[in-house]
Amino acid sequence: MLYNVATQQLRGLVLACKPEQERPVAVPKLPRRRKTKSKVLSIPKGAKYNRVRLGTSKSDRAKQSLGSGNGKPSLNMAKSGLLMIRKEGLVAESKPTAGARLLVVVAVALLNDRGEVLMARRTKRQTFAGMWEFPGGKVESKERPESALIRELQEELGIEVDEADLRPLTFASHPYDNFHLLMPLYECTKWRGEVSGKEGQDVEWCSVAEIRRRDLPPADLPLVDAVERAAHLHAQTPLSIAT
Repeated sequence: MLYNVATQQLRGLVLACKPEQERPVAVPKLPRRRKTKSKVLSIPKGAKYNRVRLGTSKSDRAKQSLGSGNGKPSLNMAKSGLLMIRKEGLVAESKPTAGARLLVVVAVALLNDRGEVLMARRTKRQTFAGMWEFPGGKVESKERPESALIRELQEELGIEVDEADLRPLTFASHPYDNFHLLMPLYECTKWRGEVSGKEGQDVEWCSVAEIRRRDLPPADLPLVDAVERAAHLHAQTPLSIAT
C-alpha cells in the first residue's frame, strides 16, 4: 500500500512538472489596403484653376465635389466618364466634340486677255444643278491642291496647265448641312489646248459684271470680288466694285 501511495505521488510530481500544451493564438486578419491609381487633370494654360487630383475608384469619384455656383470650379462626372471643368461658362472637355466633315475642293479663275473669266454650269445630276461656278474639283486623299487642280482641268476642260502658272488668289470657307467646305481659288492665265466641257457641262467666258447677274453656289459668291481684281490687273479693265 505504501508502494501505491509513493507511485501516485511520484506521478503527480511528473505531471506538475510537464508544461501545458500551448494553444494556437488566432491572429485577426487585417483588411488589405486597396491601391488606387490617380491621375492629374491638367488645366488649360492661362485658366485660373489649381490642379485637381482624381482617384479612379467609384467611391472617390462619388465623393468628389468641388465648389458649386459661387465662382469656384466644379467637377462633374458623367456616366460615360467624360470630365468637365466649368467656371463661369468656360468648359474644358477631355473628349473632343464631334464636328462637321471637312471637304476640300480646289477651283480656278481662268482669265483671258479680254478680262473674261471661264465659268462652268453644274449638270442636272449635281447638287446646285444649273448654277454657275469656277471650274475645279475635289482634292483626293494624299493629293496636293495644285496637283488636284491640274488633274481636274485636264479631265473637265481638256486643257493642260503647269503648276508654275497657278497662283493662289483667295479661298472660301463655307458651312453646309453635312460638311464644311474649304475651297482654295487659284488664278491662271496660261494653258495649253482648247477649252471645252468634257463632262457634258456648259462653259462660257463671262465678264465679272455678267457673273454677278448669274446664280452661283453660296461658297462661290465671296470669291467674285477677288476674281474681278485679278481680271482688272490682267486686262486693265475698269473695276465695277467699290475700292
